[in-house]
Amino acid sequence: MTDVLQLVSGDDVLDTVTFTGDEITYATGEARSLIESRLKLIPDRVQALRSLVGWSNGYVTVRAVLPDRFVEVAPEVEVQAAAGDADARRLQEQWDKAKARLLRRWPKLAAKMVTELADQAEAAIEAGDVAALAELEVSAGVVAAVAVPIRKTGTDLAAEAAAGVVEEAAAQDVSITAPSEPGADRVRQHADVVARIIANGYASGAARTALQLAGAGPQEVRDEVERHLTELSQSTNGLVGTEIGGLLSAAQHAGRLAVLEQQPGNKVQAIEINDINRCEPCSAAANNVYPNLRAALKDYPVSGNRACLGRSRCRGHLRMIWR
Repeated sequence: MTDVLQLVSGDDVLDTVTFTGDEITYATGEARSLIESRLKLIPDRVQALRSLVGWSNGYVTVRAVLPDRFVEVAPEVEVQAAAGDADARRLQEQWDKAKARLLRRWPKLAAKMVTELADQAEAAIEAGDVAALAELEVSAGVVAAVAVPIRKTGTDLAAEAAAGVVEEAAAQDVSITAPSEPGADRVRQHADVVARIIANGYASGAARTALQLAGAGPQEVRDEVERHLTELSQSTNGLVGTEIGGLLSAAQHAGRLAVLEQQPGNKVQAIEINDINRCEPCSAAANNVYPNLRAALKDYPVSGNRACLGRSRCRGHLRMIWR
């Protein structure tokens, strides 16, 4: 059977990778290091490819050209969590709902970024200053406005996650309370950084699109920049989905940590059942038991497992064992 993956950035296909038997061919070689490193970690080809589909570093994304071969893995995590871990299921459902709500609003929230960058690109082309495309940037005021709903979604989710810890403790016959605004400062700082990372991604996309059409008229360039960035805003994967998802995972971690730091238990367990495509390092970390929270935070400092191949996409979390 032949499998085909593509490494893409927006509308641009950077590499097409074809797997036929034991043979791998690359159209450009851009994806070679990513593919080879993943196959070293996960020798089974199908499992390796499944773990790659949807991978993104915020700038490039891996997608399946023949996706039907990979979709069967998707229900695995929900079934696993639903079958034996109500706490993990609740945490995942809260994350899914928060992400879906924010992404539904995102095209409207990002509209000012799109307009601002399209204006700048049009002005650069009209002035005949192609070099100015390297300086496209979303203004600080617009980035701050974008950060507001990201902050709110994150802090709300952190509060839900903190309440979940209280429920987990109660199930172990331990009575604890959550602090007011658990993890809020951490979440707000993280949200501000995510807003700027996304804005920079939009600026990069606008510059790249405008540069490709630098010989066209200013209005044509503007229209294409707006079209590209609007599509970026409507996508639930790639830059926006990855960064928002990472922020929400960090928010849950911050909310839970705010409770755990005040109510330490006897041990801490790593929970790794909420990832659709769990990588080898996270599989190895699953159910690890740490003697205390400090030891656990060495492996789970911001949100998920620091060794996760998906980086900010990791859905691993920590659970306190009080008794």
